[in-house]
Amino acid sequence: MDTLIGTSIGGYTLVQVLGSGGMGTVYLAEDPAIGQQVAIKVVRTDPADFPDLSSATMAAERFKQEARAVASLDHLHILPLYRYGEEETSSGKRAYIIMQYRPEGSLWDWLRRRAGLLSGQSLITASTLPGTLNGSWPLSLEETSNYLQQAASALQYAHEHGIIHRDVKPANFLLRIDNGNTVHLLLSDFGLAKLFSSSSATSHILGTPTYMAPEQFDGVAGPESDQYALAVMIYYFLAGRPPFEGEPMRLMNQHLTAEPPPITRFNAAFPQGIVPVFSRALAKKPQDRYPSTAAFAEAFEQASQDTRVNMQPFFSLPALAQTNRTPQGKPVGAGAVWTWGGDARIAPGITTPASPSRPPGYPPALTRVGAGVAGTRGGDARIAPVILPGKPEQVGRRKALGWILGGAAVIAVGAGAGIYVYSRFAKPANALYVLRGHTGTVTSVSWSPDGTQLVSGSRDKTVKLWLIASGNNTLTYSGHHAAVLSVAWNPGGHFLASGGEDRSVQVWDTQGNALYTFAGLGVAVSSVIWYPDEKRLFAGTLGNGAHEIVLETRTVMGSPIKASIHALAFSPDRRFLAAALHSGVVAIASLQETPHKFVLHHIHSAPVLALAWSPDSTMLASGSADATAKVWDAATATVKHTLLHSNSVNGVAWDPAGTGRLATACSDNSVNIWDVNSSARTTYSGHGSSVTSVAWGASGLASGSADTDIIIWQV
Repeated sequence: MDTLIGTSIGGYTLVQVLGSGGMGTVYLAEDPAIGQQVAIKVVRTDPADFPDLSSATMAAERFKQEARAVASLDHLHILPLYRYGEEETSSGKRAYIIMQYRPEGSLWDWLRRRAGLLSGQSLITASTLPGTLNGSWPLSLEETSNYLQQAASALQYAHEHGIIHRDVKPANFLLRIDNGNTVHLLLSDFGLAKLFSSSSATSHILGTPTYMAPEQFDGVAGPESDQYALAVMIYYFLAGRPPFEGEPMRLMNQHLTAEPPPITRFNAAFPQGIVPVFSRALAKKPQDRYPSTAAFAEAFEQASQDTRVNMQPFFSLPALAQTNRTPQGKPVGAGAVWTWGGDARIAPGITTPASPSRPPGYPPALTRVGAGVAGTRGGDARIAPVILPGKPEQVGRRKALGWILGGAAVIAVGAGAGIYVYSRFAKPANALYVLRGHTGTVTSVSWSPDGTQLVSGSRDKTVKLWLIASGNNTLTYSGHHAAVLSVAWNPGGHFLASGGEDRSVQVWDTQGNALYTFAGLGVAVSSVIWYPDEKRLFAGTLGNGAHEIVLETRTVMGSPIKASIHALAFSPDRRFLAAALHSGVVAIASLQETPHKFVLHHIHSAPVLALAWSPDSTMLASGSADATAKVWDAATATVKHTLLHSNSVNGVAWDPAGTGRLATACSDNSVNIWDVNSSARTTYSGHGSSVTSVAWGASGLASGSADTDIIIWQV
């Protein structure tokens, strides 16, 4: 029996052992007065645990360094440290830290339970975790990407504060479960943390061999080492096994010399693009990995969201073979397949005139085309498969995708399978215009006050201005060095604000001139909105609350709430500010009160992703990952309407004309127009991937998507 059970440390009574490691033992402890439960980590001080006094002193100093490291970190996905203390005992000084207790246990225990490897002695029992959690093993790409974003965010934050973890693994992430199915990872156990601003070399090899980067076996560690370990962990999630297995010496040899098996070996359905992402993050040399943990997470997300080729059968032909390309403009005979405005035709070798009235975002008409030539978005001609005598060639999916990425609008797939028209360039029904130019997911769209222009932000790190009358991209702003998550036009229409994963808010004019940059927000900026007086902004962050930014004094005010916020919205009557929280809560503050105090309303059972006030300021619409949009009375928090979807609701927007219509953007690729009073719905299908945002202005309804397109809908 542990001799400390029943004793008191720091005012708490030790109840039971939660775990034990190389540096100490973690106990569950209670405050006898109020019953509060905490976790207390006690450093090993028994002389039998150390070869000499200097080793014991070094362990105590490392333990104190852990406390200092964790105490300096305030992040949504890092386990909070309550207090560090030391006390004298009969055997010498005893050091301890008091931390938040998470009864859900560790990520490692949960994964072992999912894999059917959980022992009866594990702290996680059937009653500890809700039965609503996903129990599949290995993990899906979507779930894995979610956990990677959380873990990378925590590590990136630590690295930016001069701290490396050096022991990243599932056992060092604790769980917080909200609403029965929302999993938050909490990075813990900085016992091996080292300030990398000092010398990064050590005479001791510290870490867990399965996850250790090659340089750690030489006693050297940096931020890139944490990236490597995180990549091993993510690989494990997807493959059901780590890239390297075996006893410690074998593991060391593999980490130093062997290449990991391609992740697609374990699931051929994974996008091919994640293979090189793993190869880079698991590079043997630290300098060959991604420049940051955040960059690794972003590359993984981009690769995992690789848009599937969307093709519709047009007609069938006999066996097909592939020819080489023909120079642009050279007539090559009859039988051409060509497209314009979504059409497809079989035609002889012809010259088609350019049309001055074609819709914005569509390719110019073909010039000269011939046998097997397909029109491309750039207006040139590409060779598509044509009928030739002799042995047919089977055209694979990768080759077909290569043609499409190269610009071909028409391809043939397989002998006898027929020709397919690539529908990306087809104008969707009910669409006025399709705006193309971004190379990454469109994360945010916002109308100019006069409705003549649109601004869009993207994961490609750019913001684009669009002139709706012509569909032209008139300006590309490239001031951010990471994904842009939010854009907003000021009420006067002369300035714009943008925020993103580079943790900055930037203000600039319509000519692209940067006016202000606020870079001290600590975590990714998810939402920016202008205060009605245009002298201030509010910025929501993914882990550090909502901040008021005063332009004239260039100051960033502290947040009254510490939470992960996905969206912010001002009421049109300028009286209230609403915030969409990751916890499923909508927080509302009165702008008439100083300081602003938020009242919390538990509206959804999963993260709230979008908010919009009705034009008369009486109702709020909120979209959530629980696959609902809810319309509720802002004064009483009474839900009036629940609008059911098949997937996450990423955006909401009211008809500014006050008709009672609400638009929603859904991860099922759809845009929906609801008559709120009757719950009648009209669904628009035109995007090839998740619809991420909607904005309703005087010129129409705009939607942005992970397919990189923006569609202006006729509603």
